[in-house]
Amino acid sequence: MRAYKLRVTLLDTHIPVWREIVVPVDITFDELHVILQYIMGWYNCHLYEFKIGDIEVTVDEEALDEIRYFKTIEGMKKLAELRKSRFFVDRTKTLKEVNEFIEEYFDNNKIIDYTYDFGDDWKHEINVLEKIENYPHKYPQVLKFKGNCPPEDCGGIRGYEEFLKIINNKSHADYEENILWAEGQGYENYDIDEINMALEEVFEGIEG
Repeated sequence: MRAYKLRVTLLDTHIPVWREIVVPVDITFDELHVILQYIMGWYNCHLYEFKIGDIEVTVDEEALDEIRYFKTIEGMKKLAELRKSRFFVDRTKTLKEVNEFIEEYFDNNKIIDYTYDFGDDWKHEINVLEKIENYPHKYPQVLKFKGNCPPEDCGGIRGYEEFLKIINNKSHADYEENILWAEGQGYENYDIDEINMALEEVFEGIEG
């Protein structure tokens, strides 16, 4: 099976958080999102989007409904009129749905941006390291990793750094409270074997 070797890095953290992974080429952006949630340690509680150059792959239904309208006969007539205006921003060519397959984009781009949770705004950079022609599995796997994933809903990068300061200082007044909260959020040391077992179980049905 053909596959991509990727390096996924959580941006803007002073403590390195990254994963080196292999994913089959014949997956959609939505399936890649699920893989990223597993390998990073997120809990799939929020919206997300990918950006590849000028192209945005999104789950924003309001924006997508507009694009779907422009594909109807009525919408195409309206679009032709709107394109005559120099103030009109045509997103029909740059906005994509998450059921698009990644191969067309990953073959031609080395860096893909992935944002999870538009509130905390967790930004990730996906580097396409290489394309593998003879990957022996139908499921993704983590090869290497560095760092734990921040807990969900901790307030973004600033909130995460404040959280780390507190839990690394047992004399802090909020230490016990934050430890209990972190346990409730599933915050724990990264277990690569457990993650890979989960990926195999969930994705072994992907057809090559």
